[in-house]
Amino acid sequence: MCFGRSLKADLNDGTNFRVVSQTEPKATTTPMPQGASNMGYDPPPGPPPNHQQSEYTPPLGPPPTHQQSHYTPPPETLPQQQEPYHDMTQSQHNWEEAVPDTSILPPPPSFAYEYSPYRNASLSEALRAHKWCDQHALAKPRVLATREKRALEEGDIQLAKPKELHGEVSSRHRGAWTVRSKKKTEDACLLSAIPLYSSQEHSPLQTKIPKTIYYEAKVLSQAGGPESCGLSIGFVAQPYPTWRLPGWQRSSLGVHGDDGRRYIDDPDGGREFTRPFGIGTTVGIGMTFSVSDSPPTYVEASAAATVPLKAEVFFTRDGKLDGGWDLNETVDAQAVVRVDGIDGRGDVYGAVGVYGEMDFEVTFNKRDWLWQPK
Repeated sequence: MCFGRSLKADLNDGTNFRVVSQTEPKATTTPMPQGASNMGYDPPPGPPPNHQQSEYTPPLGPPPTHQQSHYTPPPETLPQQQEPYHDMTQSQHNWEEAVPDTSILPPPPSFAYEYSPYRNASLSEALRAHKWCDQHALAKPRVLATREKRALEEGDIQLAKPKELHGEVSSRHRGAWTVRSKKKTEDACLLSAIPLYSSQEHSPLQTKIPKTIYYEAKVLSQAGGPESCGLSIGFVAQPYPTWRLPGWQRSSLGVHGDDGRRYIDDPDGGREFTRPFGIGTTVGIGMTFSVSDSPPTYVEASAAATVPLKAEVFFTRDGKLDGGWDLNETVDAQAVVRVDGIDGRGDVYGAVGVYGEMDFEVTFNKRDWLWQPK
């Protein structure tokens, strides 16, 4: 039976409405014991489960959603900062083993210049010298004559005058020479008449002992500064173009007095080395050839002549050492240079270069040297 909308209205107005069937039996009531519930059981003690409080205690401070960016927890809640852990029982890092000792390394290569601040030959002269060297191969080592061996032992070495020198070359005494160069001398190179080092006679690969060669030169006078005149000393392998100063062409080295630079097969501006030298200064240059302390073990005895020797170049000023370099290390730094012939495998000649008007002495006899070998 549907009561329709009238029943819904009556329920909504709060009126108690109940339909009792005429045939429904009357309910009988039975008295309940004292303290008994109307539902027939006693409820458990405490609040209902859905109202039971949790044992969780919220953290101090505002909720995360309300925490401001500048909020700082109370000091007592900050964690204690721990010191970094260092196990001192373990060996510490030894930086000396990781970083190599640079004192045992060779010095860095000196700075190279494109031209000298004073004396620079013309391009045409340089090209002519390059062409001449291409046409004249280096001479092979030769066997010294008996008189040449005696001359080396006694220091009685001649100084050859090139055609490019305008002036005079005179002997003071055995192995000592005075050179007077005139103003119109452009570039000239005076060479020793015989090699100061003979690979056939002096090679440490054969003699098993080092060999040192050396000579000195002294500037007596000069007409002008380094722009107009200058002296250079060095070594070359023959043949060498005598209109070029030592160090400018292949298989040669030299120290130049106008700029103090060293030249090793360098037609440009040389490299930093020493102070310039002029009037009253005695300078000397030498080379010591020896067998390397650690020669390659893979070289056969038949090829021993091709093994590069250790060649040390040294320079003196007024009887005292004033610098030097390892010829082989120079080759490593300057891969384009040619030192074959002056590296101990060929004959090495003394070479004195001059340009302009000046007087100087050259001494091959060791009894007149300011520097004395130990």
